[in-house]
Amino acid sequence: MSLKIRTGDDKLFLHLKMDFRSLVPGGKLVEQLTAKTPQHPIAVSGITADNLADIGPNREHIEVVPNGLDTEQVQTAPRPDTGYDIVFAGRLIEHKNVDILLEAFDVVADRHDVTLGIIGDGPERDRLDTKRESLEHADRVSMLGFLEEYEDVLGHMRAADIFASPSTREGFGITFVEAMAADCTVIAADHPDSAADEVIDGAGFLVEPTIASLTETLDDILGGDRPATDPVERAQQYDWDAVADQAETVYQRALDGSW
Repeated sequence: MSLKIRTGDDKLFLHLKMDFRSLVPGGKLVEQLTAKTPQHPIAVSGITADNLADIGPNREHIEVVPNGLDTEQVQTAPRPDTGYDIVFAGRLIEHKNVDILLEAFDVVADRHDVTLGIIGDGPERDRLDTKRESLEHADRVSMLGFLEEYEDVLGHMRAADIFASPSTREGFGITFVEAMAADCTVIAADHPDSAADEVIDGAGFLVEPTIASLTETLDDILGGDRPATDPVERAQQYDWDAVADQAETVYQRALDGSW
């Protein structure tokens, strides 16, 4: 969430990327007060704008400017010596639903010769390690942990065919864009608290966050299904050049008073 605050004739731009309610006592109140401060709020997605409007400014006063990335950096990242057919990348927390991915993978691994790489760390790590060990095809699943180098994450995406993240809470979901730029077929959860449908927009597949739904879609993709929109073309819309133009336009409107 970006905030523009006017103090006299001066204009101050702030960018807030923090979940106060989960980090500090009274965090929910901090969020509510902060949300009501700016004259010109900017959100990274429509769903984030809707959520911001619930605790602060009117929705029609909120502009949307998405997150961006360097698509060339993604597309030139070196592939690892050992890659995986399916990858997940993200923090291992409950709403990411990595346990659903593990269960669905174990089912499709009965029918397809595929491997799965889980990139990331977090409070769910031990539980997910235990879950992995219980799988019939545990030998085809690797828990890679946190990768220090960003390009290593991108390289694993480039080496993969499918990026699967059944997360049910995404204010934007930059990993979806990274995966599309890497020419992965993306699978994301269709959920009211996730911006996945807005970000992917036909360049991937949306599933119910259930084992059965994810299993079916993995089967379909491994059988040859492809998204209606080319993922690389979709990712190009989030390249920094395109996003910077959008941000500049919005900032200029705020500065000259036309917002």
